[in-house]
Amino acid sequence: MDPVSLRITKTLNVGGGMASAVATSDGRFLYVANPALQAAMVIDTATSEVIKSVRVGTNPVGPVLLGPHEKTVWVVSEEAVSVIEVASHTLVASLPLDNGVSSGLAFAPVDGSWRAYVSSPKDNAVIVIDAETYAVLARVPVGQAPGRGLVYSKYTDKIYVANTGSQNLSVIDVSTNRIVNTIALPRPGFHNIAMTRDGRWLFLDSRYSRWAGDSQIVVDAAAQSVVATIDLRPRGRSTPANPSRLAFTPDGRLGISIHKTSPHVTVIDVAALKVLRTIELKPLSDKVLYRCSVTLSPDGDTAYVTSAVEETITVIDVPTLTVRAIVMTHAPTCGLHYVRRR
Repeated sequence: MDPVSLRITKTLNVGGGMASAVATSDGRFLYVANPALQAAMVIDTATSEVIKSVRVGTNPVGPVLLGPHEKTVWVVSEEAVSVIEVASHTLVASLPLDNGVSSGLAFAPVDGSWRAYVSSPKDNAVIVIDAETYAVLARVPVGQAPGRGLVYSKYTDKIYVANTGSQNLSVIDVSTNRIVNTIALPRPGFHNIAMTRDGRWLFLDSRYSRWAGDSQIVVDAAAQSVVATIDLRPRGRSTPANPSRLAFTPDGRLGISIHKTSPHVTVIDVAALKVLRTIELKPLSDKVLYRCSVTLSPDGDTAYVTSAVEETITVIDVPTLTVRAIVMTHAPTCGLHYVRRR
């Protein structure tokens, strides 16, 4: 899609569905996980064509991240952590991972080198991997069912792991690979973690409908404690909103949280840790909306919200916090990635 004209410029048939994706910093290549083909597809952004398909593990719905110094791309599937060399677009390592569910992935610098941290829900552990030799260095026991909520904070030089089964957050010291704190969370949920750019604040979604108000739980990484629970349910609604993703503006001033099952987007004032505004997105039908991703333009002036059921991208003007347009994609649309060529 052209971000200026808001027109679909090309539809590329890749076969099957698409999940997580990551672009190189120069915008030259886009790596996209394709669960149906059990592959990572390499797309040339200049031609919008698939130039290679790299076989990875079964159901690669976990994170797809650039490795240290952008030499590699890491793809997490249910059965493996696959490492692809960017220069050649070839598989250089495949580390067994028997999870059957989605895992989390993060990188941290340790003593002049880099390590990868992968959550293992079945083992209630985090696997520590040397990001250059791909050797497994440690398995750190954490809480129950650690999932995709796993981040590294440069602010504290710690790894934070959200454990959905035990409703807490494990804090790992990267220098020792030991748990240094366990933070109890006030509400259950899927606990995706959105972290501010400086690594100070962690926002975790709480999506269980039995709670009176669906929320974002805010953790101060430095104090290692919960400092706020922000209720996101729009006023006057009795049904759950189910917040599922949150994205920050580049200046870190605002957090934009989408609702999975209500036609709203919540804008959070990050400094005040409170709701600034709730934007209603006009539904095109009475179906379950399934808003499933939110992406910000590099300048922070535009937010794009996708809907897999309605097959739309809702475009929000961030300075005015109003809906600018609704783009029909004519296909179930979930992940959306802004790629800027340099």
